[in-house]
Amino acid sequence: LHVLHLSELRPPPAVVRAVLADARQRAPDEACGVVLETPGGLRALPAPNASSTPTVAFELPLPWLLPRLRGGRLRAIYHSHPEGSAVLSATDRARFRGPGGAPLWPGVELWVVGLRSGVVDLGRHVWDSSRLDFRRLLPEAP
Repeated sequence: LHVLHLSELRPPPAVVRAVLADARQRAPDEACGVVLETPGGLRALPAPNASSTPTVAFELPLPWLLPRLRGGRLRAIYHSHPEGSAVLSATDRARFRGPGGAPLWPGVELWVVGLRSGVVDLGRHVWDSSRLDFRRLLPEAP
């Protein structure tokens, strides 16, 4: 039996705009952060990028992340590709898999903001157990 982890997440436009703005503001470095579901609704929380090479990689610092997880349910982890597309790279795919290849954060979407050639795109990805890989969600109709 294969289960596709479909997302019931419906991010409000303000959350999407906040994530896109964070990516634009931090370019040429990669932006990163999380989307939490709190009693007040979904919130985008930009995080410091702790990578030693922030123009090509991101790292969410655990001392920053752990206290924030107490304030809500983790719904998405985001980062940007300042010179790339809104798809998960091979490094991203490996980073978000645990031992045995299963997702490290089941049920959590992985968002990638692509900023190639000034075109801003948001790719939302979920785990697809039939493929044993992440799959990009199709954009929703307005």
